[in-house]
Amino acid sequence: MDVPILKATVRTETGSKAMKELRKNREFIPGVLYGKGKDNVYLTATEVDIYKLMMSKQTLVQLVIDGAKSAEYAMFKEAQWDTWGEYLQHFDLLRVSLKDKVETNVDIILKNADTAPGVKAGGTIELLKNKVALECPADEIPESIVVDAGNINTGERCTVADLPLHDNFTLVDNPENLVFICHAPKGEEEIEADAQVQDAMQKEPEVLKEKEADDEA
Repeated sequence: MDVPILKATVRTETGSKAMKELRKNREFIPGVLYGKGKDNVYLTATEVDIYKLMMSKQTLVQLVIDGAKSAEYAMFKEAQWDTWGEYLQHFDLLRVSLKDKVETNVDIILKNADTAPGVKAGGTIELLKNKVALECPADEIPESIVVDAGNINTGERCTVADLPLHDNFTLVDNPENLVFICHAPKGEEEIEADAQVQDAMQKEPEVLKEKEADDEA
């Protein structure tokens, strides 16, 4: 497998004040490397490099620190974002070897849902879980788990245990958790009831209107 390279620099200043200064122009993002019984190494990497890796859903990287000739393998374990979830504030990297069994969260992707018999019959497929926690070798972390929903009928469902996984993958999630379900088409009474609820939510109660008028007076 092709493992991307992440270039990082050791940072000597730590603490909230130093982090605040570092984040001012958002050019560099602070991080930490830990694991394998070695000392923690406090790092910085460019925002561009980190975002590029995260957008590609890449978990495993070859980490090159301070221009070293050799790299070490590490995987993203945690990312801390600002309050609005717009800007990355900090990243954690865990040292690994390629054959280590590691725990990770992998995206679940449905395919052929639009052509499923249940959908053609007027039903809808509801995705209840978009990630699955599993354990696998570090060099075999999948970008996603693809589930073919093309044969799903109304009333049928898919659980975590039904996901197509390699033999050397181990589920961490509860295998009984639902991934998706195909709902039957709504009857006329259900559609009418939903419409009444929506209509009631859009209308302002008369009592509230009268109270507002009294308050203004």
